[in-house]
Amino acid sequence: MTFRSLLSLFVLEGLDLTLDWSLFADISTRHDIDPFLSDVCLVIMVFCVIGTLTFVLELYLKYMEISKPESDLNSDVFSAATTWLEDIPMIGLGVYVAMTLRSHLSLVLYVKAVYAIFEAVIRLGTLYCRGNRSGDSLRSMYTICTSG
Repeated sequence: MTFRSLLSLFVLEGLDLTLDWSLFADISTRHDIDPFLSDVCLVIMVFCVIGTLTFVLELYLKYMEISKPESDLNSDVFSAATTWLEDIPMIGLGVYVAMTLRSHLSLVLYVKAVYAIFEAVIRLGTLYCRGNRSGDSLRSMYTICTSG
Protein backbone atom coordinates (compact mmCIF):
# COMPACT_ATOMS: atom_id res chain seq x y z
CA MET A 1 0.00 0.00 0.00
CA THR A 2 1.26 3.43 -0.88
CA PHE A 3 0.33 7.03 -0.55
CA ARG A 4 -1.04 6.79 -4.09
CA SER A 5 -3.70 4.31 -2.97
CA LEU A 6 -4.71 6.67 -0.15
CA LEU A 7 -4.95 9.55 -2.62
CA SER A 8 -7.01 7.51 -5.10
CA LEU A 9 -9.34 6.43 -2.29
CA PHE A 10 -9.72 10.07 -1.22
CA VAL A 11 -10.56 11.16 -4.77
CA LEU A 12 -12.97 8.29 -5.54
CA GLU A 13 -14.79 8.37 -2.22
CA GLY A 14 -14.67 12.17 -2.03
CA LEU A 15 -16.38 12.43 -5.40
CA ASP A 16 -18.97 9.87 -4.32
CA LEU A 17 -19.60 11.81 -1.11
CA THR A 18 -19.92 15.07 -3.04
CA LEU A 19 -22.42 13.48 -5.42
CA ASP A 20 -24.43 12.08 -2.51
CA TRP A 21 -24.73 15.50 -0.87
CA SER A 22 -25.46 17.10 -4.27
CA LEU A 23 -28.30 14.61 -4.74
CA PHE A 24 -29.64 15.54 -1.31
CA ALA A 25 -29.45 19.27 -2.14
CA ASP A 26 -31.15 18.68 -5.49
CA ILE A 27 -33.99 16.59 -4.03
CA SER A 28 -34.52 18.94 -1.08
CA THR A 29 -35.53 21.67 -3.53
CA ARG A 30 -37.91 19.41 -5.49
CA HIS A 31 -40.13 17.83 -2.85
CA ASP A 32 -43.03 20.05 -3.98
CA ILE A 33 -43.36 17.83 -7.10
CA ASP A 34 -44.22 14.76 -5.03
CA PRO A 35 -45.02 14.98 -1.29
CA PHE A 36 -43.38 11.58 -0.65
CA LEU A 37 -40.06 13.06 -1.82
CA SER A 38 -39.76 14.96 1.46
CA ASP A 39 -39.58 11.60 3.28
CA VAL A 40 -37.13 10.27 0.69
CA CYS A 41 -35.08 13.45 1.15
CA LEU A 42 -34.78 12.72 4.87
CA VAL A 43 -33.64 9.14 4.16
CA ILE A 44 -31.09 10.44 1.63
CA MET A 45 -29.77 12.84 4.27
CA VAL A 46 -29.36 9.96 6.75
CA PHE A 47 -27.38 7.97 4.19
CA CYS A 48 -25.30 11.06 3.38
CA VAL A 49 -24.36 11.35 7.06
CA ILE A 50 -23.53 7.64 7.18
CA GLY A 51 -21.47 8.09 4.01
CA THR A 52 -19.59 11.00 5.54
CA LEU A 53 -18.73 9.01 8.67
CA THR A 54 -17.65 5.94 6.69
CA PHE A 55 -15.58 8.16 4.37
CA VAL A 56 -13.57 9.48 7.32
CA LEU A 57 -13.25 6.01 8.87
CA GLU A 58 -12.21 4.44 5.56
CA LEU A 59 -9.49 7.07 5.06
CA TYR A 60 -8.26 6.45 8.60
CA LEU A 61 -8.17 2.68 8.09
CA LYS A 62 -6.32 3.05 4.79
CA TYR A 63 -3.81 5.41 6.43
CA MET A 64 -3.26 2.94 9.28
CA GLU A 65 -2.88 0.10 6.78
CA ILE A 66 -0.19 2.09 4.94
CA SER A 67 1.66 3.36 8.00
CA LYS A 68 1.57 0.04 9.90
CA PRO A 69 1.76 -2.76 7.33
CA GLU A 70 2.25 -5.38 10.04
CA SER A 71 -1.21 -4.70 11.49
CA ASP A 72 -4.20 -6.89 10.73
CA LEU A 73 -6.30 -3.99 9.44
CA ASN A 74 -7.94 -4.62 6.09
CA SER A 75 -9.58 -1.53 4.64
CA ASP A 76 -10.90 -3.56 1.69
CA VAL A 77 -13.30 -5.45 3.95
CA PHE A 78 -14.57 -2.17 5.40
CA SER A 79 -14.85 -0.76 1.88
CA ALA A 80 -16.95 -3.73 0.77
CA ALA A 81 -19.19 -3.31 3.82
CA THR A 82 -19.56 0.40 3.08
CA THR A 83 -20.60 -0.41 -0.47
CA TRP A 84 -23.40 -2.65 0.76
CA LEU A 85 -24.50 -0.42 3.67
CA GLU A 86 -24.29 3.01 2.02
CA ASP A 87 -23.66 2.96 -1.72
CA ILE A 88 -26.24 0.33 -2.73
CA PRO A 89 -29.09 2.02 -0.77
CA MET A 90 -28.12 5.39 -2.28
CA ILE A 91 -28.27 3.89 -5.77
CA GLY A 92 -31.71 2.48 -4.96
CA LEU A 93 -32.89 5.85 -3.67
CA GLY A 94 -31.52 7.51 -6.80
CA VAL A 95 -33.46 5.07 -8.99
CA TYR A 96 -36.63 5.75 -6.98
CA VAL A 97 -36.15 9.51 -7.34
CA ALA A 98 -35.47 9.16 -11.06
CA MET A 99 -38.68 7.16 -11.50
CA THR A 100 -40.63 9.73 -9.49
CA LEU A 101 -39.23 12.78 -11.28
CA ARG A 102 -39.27 11.29 -14.79
CA SER A 103 -39.74 14.57 -16.63
CA HIS A 104 -37.74 16.62 -14.12
CA LEU A 105 -34.44 14.72 -14.05
CA SER A 106 -31.40 16.75 -13.19
CA LEU A 107 -27.79 16.50 -14.22
CA VAL A 108 -26.93 15.37 -10.66
CA LEU A 109 -29.02 12.21 -11.07
CA TYR A 110 -27.34 11.35 -14.37
CA VAL A 111 -23.84 11.98 -13.03
CA LYS A 112 -24.57 9.98 -9.85
CA ALA A 113 -25.80 7.00 -11.89
CA VAL A 114 -22.82 7.01 -14.25
CA TYR A 115 -20.38 7.49 -11.39
CA ALA A 116 -21.85 4.59 -9.40
CA ILE A 117 -21.14 2.27 -12.33
CA PHE A 118 -17.68 3.78 -12.84
CA GLU A 119 -16.79 3.39 -9.16
CA ALA A 120 -17.93 -0.24 -9.11
CA VAL A 121 -15.77 -1.06 -12.15
CA ILE A 122 -12.75 0.71 -10.61
CA ARG A 123 -13.18 -1.13 -7.28
CA LEU A 124 -13.54 -4.51 -8.93
CA GLY A 125 -10.56 -3.81 -11.18
CA THR A 126 -8.48 -2.80 -8.17
CA LEU A 127 -9.49 -5.91 -6.26
CA TYR A 128 -8.68 -8.06 -9.28
CA CYS A 129 -5.24 -6.50 -9.73
CA ARG A 130 -4.45 -6.77 -6.02
CA GLY A 131 -5.57 -10.39 -5.97
CA ASN A 132 -3.69 -11.11 -9.19
CA ARG A 133 -0.47 -9.97 -7.54
CA SER A 134 -1.05 -12.44 -4.74
CA GLY A 135 -1.55 -15.24 -7.27
CA ASP A 136 -5.20 -16.05 -6.56
CA SER A 137 -7.24 -13.24 -8.06
CA LEU A 138 -10.68 -14.88 -8.24
CA ARG A 139 -10.57 -16.26 -4.70
CA SER A 140 -9.30 -12.91 -3.35
CA MET A 141 -12.00 -10.97 -5.20
CA TYR A 142 -14.71 -13.33 -3.99
CA THR A 143 -13.50 -13.12 -0.39
CA ILE A 144 -13.30 -9.33 -0.38
CA CYS A 145 -16.57 -8.79 -2.26
CA THR A 146 -18.60 -11.15 -0.09
CA SER A 147 -17.11 -10.19 3.25
CA GLY A 148 -19.47 -7.21 3.56
